[in-house]
Amino acid sequence: MRQTGKRGRTPQIADSVPKSIKVGFKLDKESFRWTLAFCLWEHIGWNITVQKLAGLVGTLQSLETRTWGEIKADNGGKARGNGTNSHFIPISKLPKREGKQALKYGYKDRFDEVFSLRISSLERLIGVEDMGLFKILWFDPDHSFF
Repeated sequence: MRQTGKRGRTPQIADSVPKSIKVGFKLDKESFRWTLAFCLWEHIGWNITVQKLAGLVGTLQSLETRTWGEIKADNGGKARGNGTNSHFIPISKLPKREGKQALKYGYKDRFDEVFSLRISSLERLIGVEDMGLFKILWFDPDHSFF
């Protein structure tokens, strides 16, 4: 069972593995794993119905049968040259509002990039990858982050 921090809150960023330990880690061969434990629920993107949330969870569960390499290799859509659907983006490229949240919660100190996971043609989940675990932060219902 996880320890709680001051005032009974679960520490969010303290559980992250330092970048220096990740050096020999091979992400592409790892099974896709995910968690909603780090979501920034106050974000406007999470203003969704229970049915939509259930659909997101269903999609995430279906991705558990795949590796990170397979997910990152998916391509298509209308992007130049049919680019990859899910990919890493420098954390410095986050929109102003989300960049401030990342700074507030210490994500900029621990991570150099966020991962944009394609759910549908417009919908994306944005989070950080930590030793193969996708820590979901935001839901981007209309692909407006990037």
